Amino acid sequence: MYSVQVAWSQIIGARKSQQDSASVVTWPNGFRLLLLADGMGGHVGGDIASNLVIDTFKQQFIKSDEQDIKQRLINALDAANLAIYHQVKENPELSGMGTTLIAAVFDGLHLQWLSVGDSPMWLLRNNTLVRLNENHSMSEVLARKVELGEISSEEARTSPVRSQLLEAVMGENIERVDAPDDSRELKPNDLLILASDGVESCSDETIIGVCQQSSNDSAELTMALLNAVKAQERPKQDNATLIVMQVKEPVVNEPATVQPEAGETLEEPSTH
Repeated sequence: MYSVQVAWSQIIGARKSQQDSASVVTWPNGFRLLLLADGMGGHVGGDIASNLVIDTFKQQFIKSDEQDIKQRLINALDAANLAIYHQVKENPELSGMGTTLIAAVFDGLHLQWLSVGDSPMWLLRNNTLVRLNENHSMSEVLARKVELGEISSEEARTSPVRSQLLEAVMGENIERVDAPDDSRELKPNDLLILASDGVESCSDETIIGVCQQSSNDSAELTMALLNAVKAQERPKQDNATLIVMQVKEPVVNEPATVQPEAGETLEEPSTH
């Protein structure tokens, strides 16, 4: 079982409201649940949707006695999606609201996740940044067209539909859910980054560079990454939210993995 350090923070960017939500929950035995949601920009109630999905998912996951982690994640997603459905039904003016979602769980050794939408989850290992979760947006479709030679890289980069979401949590049927059957083993010095797409104002190279230059303190690293987003000075900068988890050395005389036990949990505050 490895020790980890986790922090999260966010900036509003050039937007009038903050539509991102995040939460980090820790069990007494060290099991962790990391949650991040990006309310759909341009849709009424994006902030309501992201907060409602995070809160409902978290409470459902915490109170569940399901031991299969993938099923526990799916059950929590169903509850969160149903909460959006009821909210819209009771408040028709909120019709069309929705959110992306990343839910990652760490048992001390292995990582499992569920995601819907385009919010990225990256693993930085040996100075190589790899996206772990699927991208449910047109940018992924365009990337495949480039690989097949159907369009050019420039056409993909400038496409007006590039940011169009193919899936989100909206209280409707969800056809695309990234929830792998197998967990992924993490290693000491790994860095896990959950982000809203506002963070993608920075290139992969910029993110790697900031991580290389920053300290081993997760809170300081989180702020350094958000400062790098600000430094891009994009006139229409979207909200940007980050959860950073650094994997440290093994904990002596502790079990290899842990389960999310019923009872007390601790929600870790953000760094902002």
